[in-house]
Amino acid sequence: MSDYVFKTYISGGKEFYIVVDSNGSITDKREVPFPNSLVSLLYMDFPHLDGWFQGIYALAERITPVNAHESMKEISEQYDHLAERLAYFELSKFQWQERIRQIRRSAGVVTGTALQDKTIVALCDQLLAIQKQIQTLIPRVLDMDSSKDSSLERMVGYYQTLGAESSDAYRFNSCTTTFELVDENTFAEVLYPETIFDIIDFHARECVRREIKFRVCKNCGKYFAVTGHAGVEYCDRVINKKGQTCKEIGAFRVWEKSRSGNEVFRLYRREYKKRFAWIKSGRIEPDAFYAWSEKAREKKAECEAGKISFEDFSEWLGNS
Repeated sequence: MSDYVFKTYISGGKEFYIVVDSNGSITDKREVPFPNSLVSLLYMDFPHLDGWFQGIYALAERITPVNAHESMKEISEQYDHLAERLAYFELSKFQWQERIRQIRRSAGVVTGTALQDKTIVALCDQLLAIQKQIQTLIPRVLDMDSSKDSSLERMVGYYQTLGAESSDAYRFNSCTTTFELVDENTFAEVLYPETIFDIIDFHARECVRREIKFRVCKNCGKYFAVTGHAGVEYCDRVINKKGQTCKEIGAFRVWEKSRSGNEVFRLYRREYKKRFAWIKSGRIEPDAFYAWSEKAREKKAECEAGKISFEDFSEWLGNS
């Protein structure tokens, strides 16, 4: 019987990963914004991670009583790195620690055979299959710009289109949760997962049930969850070595476009007023002015749309 349990729940817009000992004390806790882990899963490079999983398995296989301490430390560090990349691996990290605790409780000999986790060999392929299914679920069910129907209504169309038994369709499995006090002020549905897939399923169904919406970022082209203002168009991903996010870059581009648009209008307006004054002085006939102004409006629109540069527009005005 284990003295520790791993549980996860969603509360206050965050997903929590908790390890509790036999006294009910929290020994490990992590929280990330919900549903960031599901979004991270969507773009995780699992073929690249396969070597990582294989490396953990190979390390465990070579553990002997002589090298046990250093080998187990190295494997623990690998699990820490995995969990940092994807919070779902907090469960894998816990299960590794639990295998170590079980051996120590039974006073058994620390060997690779006792510590090996054979399920990790197939984990990458299984996660890749789930990833592909989530990649069909979000555009058809949770994309806020593709339909005004509710997520549950769109789930019907999703299964009707792909077929509920299709390997491309995400299929929800049984998911048993408890309802309990998670802190001094909050009750929440709590999942005690046996596998990573239990957590993925829990989060996917909560996205559908809670009507969590997703949108493609206008900068990086990846989905992000719209949990705040419905008009947001850029995500919070760090996109370059300077540490800038898509949202920061997007805000700059909007400002730059606005500034550019104002400059185009001021240039056009100045030239328009100047030439309009020429009518009174007899330097230009009214028909010629109005023909020019119509062409100038067309060039202004092209400049605002990015079809010609500001410099080209300015040069055309000067020569027209």
